[in-house]
Amino acid sequence: MALGALIAANGEDDGGGLHALAPLAGRTLVEYQARCAAAVGAAPIVILVERVPPALQAAFERLRGEGIGVVPVSDAAEASARFDPDLQVLQMADGVAPSPALLADLAAEDSRTILTVPDDERHEAFERIDDSRRWAGLALVDSALLADTVRMLGDWDLQSTLLRRTVQAGARLVAAPEGMTPFVAGSVDSGEAFDRHLLQSSRSRRRDWPSRFVLPPLEDFLTRQLMGAPIQPAWLLWLAVAMVLVAALLLTRGLNWWAMGLLVAATPLDRLAERLGTVRLRPLARGNLPARLLPPAHGLALLGLAWF
Repeated sequence: MALGALIAANGEDDGGGLHALAPLAGRTLVEYQARCAAAVGAAPIVILVERVPPALQAAFERLRGEGIGVVPVSDAAEASARFDPDLQVLQMADGVAPSPALLADLAAEDSRTILTVPDDERHEAFERIDDSRRWAGLALVDSALLADTVRMLGDWDLQSTLLRRTVQAGARLVAAPEGMTPFVAGSVDSGEAFDRHLLQSSRSRRRDWPSRFVLPPLEDFLTRQLMGAPIQPAWLLWLAVAMVLVAALLLTRGLNWWAMGLLVAATPLDRLAERLGTVRLRPLARGNLPARLLPPAHGLALLGLAWF
């Protein structure tokens, strides 16, 4: 069934700034939310926000530049009108940063579903459903229920009212797996913790000992530094190819130490590009051109060493 997404972005922190603009993974929270929705095939991605400050407009433009179409709307009726009648809708609460895997599992459901967390001190930032559960900020509803809720909304808040209506309609209440609980914007600690979680989850299995024991700390440091930089992962792959080719040329000229330095410096760049794409939810395409050129470039470096 076709899938859309409704992201609430009206909430403000203590300083009057929108939760949607909270820094996360080197960008803003709303960019991360939209990328998560796009990754599971949601379209349209409707963002409910009363006002669009320049920083939020800039975030929307960045998303559109990446091919992710977002539709900002200012009221519930307009939001409902953006969805076709037979569409399933991923509801994402204001300020919630979901795990991509958790959102993918929710998108695979075939009926109304609400993700929950325990009603305890650790989850007091989440909205309470009953005396034992709170809403994890993610739900799968349908556009018919959304439209019906909007018709009777009045002055009530759409996010909370839609949640209550979905519960009353008999939606499944599913507990979010331990370790995959969404983060809630509003504190520096939560954003930093989620960044660490993304860095950890971007690691892939390694077989050779340098990749397992030497490179991960360096990759973690560089990925953290580049998360917010305007650097595309593909640029790092092209840089690695160029460095290896220059090293091959230097080897034929007998400049071994310079060549070895370039080869060592190029070693983490391909993994760094892969991890940066994963963290930004824009993974590199399989078999992209610089990735295909890198092994032959290393072969030329070996030939250069043999020539020397």
